[in-house]
Formats: sequence, structure tokens, C-alpha cells
Amino acid sequence: LRPSLQGQRLVALGSDGGTGAKYKVFDVRKDGELALLVGQRVSAARGPELRPTCFAVAAALTTVAVGAESGTVHLWRARDLGQERPQPIAICEEGEAPITAVHLLEQGGKTSLFVC
Repeated sequence: LRPSLQGQRLVALGSDGGTGAKYKVFDVRKDGELALLVGQRVSAARGPELRPTCFAVAAALTTVAVGAESGTVHLWRARDLGQERPQPIAICEEGEAPITAVHLLEQGGKTSLFVC
């Protein structure tokens, strides 16, 4: 779970018993209740299964980064999260080692991605 937008949104990554991993974005209401805004599979329906190992969310929910067991990192832009078939940007080639951490650093209107 990762909070975003000054705690007004909550982003979750995991499996809800269905097939494959999913991300879900919730609205955190003033009464403490959560309302699901969007939920999508991390992997494309016809593509290979992406096994997430870590993820990061920009504070303003502009970007979501997911590190995978295969050594790849996938990025989603906020405007793509709610699409029926969002297309993430893959920024690392598959390698032998899994991605163990991703971090988004926001400074001066720019966002930098750190990957371990």
C-alpha cells in the first residue's frame, strides 16, 4: 500500500485471489472509508505474467513504477491508469536478477526513478 495526493488516495498492488497481480487505486473518504476508483491487471491479458516485487507511487499520483521478478520496471502515467487496457512503459531489459526496490524522487517539477 502506498498513500498519494496528501493521503487522499491509496494505491495497492497485489492479488485478490484472481489471476495475476493487480493495482488498485482507492479514494480515502473523510469518514475513513475506501472507495475503489480503478483496478487493473499489471500484466497484459495476452502477454507474459509480470510478477511484481516492489512498487512506488509519485506523491501527486502522476506515475506508478512496478519492479518485477524478471528484472524489468514498468511505468504507468496517471492518465493511463483508468484506461481499459493501459500500456505501461518498460524501461529495463529482462535480466537475471529481480528488481528489489524502486523509488520516485520528485524535486523542482522533475521526477527521477531509482532502481535496485
